[in-house]
Amino acid sequence: MTYCRPQVIVSEWLDMGMKLLKIDPLYEGVLLNRIGRFVVSVKMGNEIVLAHNTNTGRLLDILVPGRRVLLSRTESRIKYRLVGVEDVIRECFNVVDVRTQARAFEESIKLGLLPYFRECYIVKRNPSVGRSRLDYLLRCGSSDVFVETKSAVMRGPRGEAMYPDCETSRGRRHIAVLAELASSGIAAYLVFVSAVCSAKCFRPNEGGDKEIPRLLHEAMGRGVIVKSISIYMNDSGEVFLSDPDVPLCLGDDLQL
Repeated sequence: MTYCRPQVIVSEWLDMGMKLLKIDPLYEGVLLNRIGRFVVSVKMGNEIVLAHNTNTGRLLDILVPGRRVLLSRTESRIKYRLVGVEDVIRECFNVVDVRTQARAFEESIKLGLLPYFRECYIVKRNPSVGRSRLDYLLRCGSSDVFVETKSAVMRGPRGEAMYPDCETSRGRRHIAVLAELASSGIAAYLVFVSAVCSAKCFRPNEGGDKEIPRLLHEAMGRGVIVKSISIYMNDSGEVFLSDPDVPLCLGDDLQL
């Protein structure tokens, strides 16, 4: 699918960030447990319902029984989708749904809110690169730019957003693909969607996959540009961009 170039509109930032979209209708409940990799059970009023979890991470610090959750409706067999989970540190909700994260990223581009993509527009989703698929092909001026996004929904001990929270062969492969593109002179970006409230920085999680920090450094050395954005949502279903360019951190103080 090809997208027409939109008119770029840069609106005034609100104190809470820039509103990107709204989930409507929205349903609130209380998380009971995670039944499997893709399903959670939720108490909604006097009813217990199942909700589809699109995030494949372990989410051990996020999917905690008793936390408030936000659901949207679906047309599939499981009638609800898990979108947001209450953050116990901040008064907001962490965006766990990867589809909502993708929508937020796309809106950020369309509205011209990301300074490194301000002259860009989306040409194609899921472009093929060899035997792999990345998330986006952008057109920036006269240049093609390949972009892969990753969900960072783990809070570190210092308020960082972290990725990954478990071993990820898919993540390693995508980083390698981006590195090959950059080495051949093609612009390649890796963007981490920091979806925990008020992320202070993004940090690769060696405890989740010890190879990821090393692969990131190697990819950057070959020309891959690594960025991170921070998003969150409120209990009205509004999703905000709180930081278009989150600092990237490694070790105690070192920025990537």
